[in-house]
Amino acid sequence: HVNQLKQEAAAVISMGGAYQNYVPQNRDGSPKMWELENLKELSSFVLERKPYCHRVKPIHEVALLLSTYDRWRESEHLYSRTGYEKVMGMSSLLCDIGTSLEIVCEHTLNKTINEYKMIVVPELYSGLEKDTIDSLLAYAKNGGSLVLVGKNTCSIFAENGAPFTCNAYQEFIGTLQEKNEDGHNNSSTNKYMPYCFTMDNITYGALFSPCEIVGNGNINATFAEKPNQAGASLCITTSYGKGKITAVGFDIGSQYLNGTQFMQRDLMKKISKDLYTPMVEIDSALGRLEITATEKDGKTMIQLVNAGGTHADSASATDDYIPPVLDIKLSIDAPNAKKLILQPEGRQLPLTKDKNGKISTTINRIDIHSTIEICK
Repeated sequence: HVNQLKQEAAAVISMGGAYQNYVPQNRDGSPKMWELENLKELSSFVLERKPYCHRVKPIHEVALLLSTYDRWRESEHLYSRTGYEKVMGMSSLLCDIGTSLEIVCEHTLNKTINEYKMIVVPELYSGLEKDTIDSLLAYAKNGGSLVLVGKNTCSIFAENGAPFTCNAYQEFIGTLQEKNEDGHNNSSTNKYMPYCFTMDNITYGALFSPCEIVGNGNINATFAEKPNQAGASLCITTSYGKGKITAVGFDIGSQYLNGTQFMQRDLMKKISKDLYTPMVEIDSALGRLEITATEKDGKTMIQLVNAGGTHADSASATDDYIPPVLDIKLSIDAPNAKKLILQPEGRQLPLTKDKNGKISTTINRIDIHSTIEICK
């Protein structure tokens, strides 16, 4: 449906890219006119946003590492998707809590590593080059905020000087009965051992494959086999030089992708709030809103994408309705702003400023995509 195509296009143009939709032709080479007619509305949607989106540059806020080194070692063959679940899940989780996010590889991160407010290393399969690990630890030591996700990632960094240790817990119920059994298949005789997840004295549902993170710092969450047991530290934030390192002792990214739970969002919100101050913060919204802070021609452009809908539901192939995001309230670190214009609508938004210069605004609804143009 054209609404789903608009939403797909919005994710692309909000990062400054150009959007293309390929329509295969009939067997005789003639175009499928009924599909082209649908694309007319899509084309209008994209083109009216071009002045506020095309070739915008992201303002560095948070970086998520997609490691070339690690992918080479996990990929099964050319164009393999094996292992991408970790980055897909982590990027979805960060976007769902309103993080202005860039996905970077080693060669791009090295150029701008100290410009990011927070860097997230997702679950690793094999590891990272020693130079990359040293660079990330130096980034934290010099004042950066580093988030390490997954028991394998945490163990690798602990072995290379991060200020904590990792204690493994039983992963499966029972013992392995077959040589190739790994507990991941539905037919498996060995199922994951479930644990309870506790944060802010509230105990949630099943948690799988955790490790205990031991170190001096603030404990963000704990886990145990049963709700009434004393919990082991699952996630801690510890000082490291001038900066901070947060270690998350379970595979939160891939688990979020495979079985989304709000507790995972709550944990990442808590971590992020402790580590950095975003340029744009969602104070409240009825719906799921993705934020990307960008700039173009000397102007700041805040991209707003409605991330709602059934696209993550494997039982939903297509849908004609995407619920709008309603009653949005944003705080923006833009003390020099004189006015805010919602584009391409051209509508001026209300603007209030507190004593620290931080501004707030409200938007009644976002259907698919809009841009806040900050005028100084």
